[in-house]
Amino acid sequence: GVADMLKERRAEQTAQMMAISQEKEARSQAILHRAHSMDQHRRKMIRERREQVESRVDQFQDDLNKERARIAEEKQAREEHRNARLTEHQERLWRAREHQGEIYHSKLERVEMKQAAQQEIHAAIA
Repeated sequence: GVADMLKERRAEQTAQMMAISQEKEARSQAILHRAHSMDQHRRKMIRERREQVESRVDQFQDDLNKERARIAEEKQAREEHRNARLTEHQERLWRAREHQGEIYHSKLERVEMKQAAQQEIHAAIA
């Protein structure tokens, strides 16, 4: 009678307690799972954002290097052009000097020829 009823009642309570305990466990597992999913999602987003930033940084570095190379090439081209102009200028100067020298020498020759002719005349007269 009474003992059986008590035993049954205790069994029910134990079953209820177990059910409640399982429910709690299931709920905390669900919460953990959700938290884990959110964490994974957050990590994924962070990773993607970091990759985007790194990609932009790489692109920027590439652009910077290209720009530096272009500037260096332009500078070299200007330098070569300047050197070519300087060389041309020096050659023109040199040719001008040479020409002046030729004029000077031809004048000198004429003067010498005149002097020689005068000396011959003087010699002839004397």
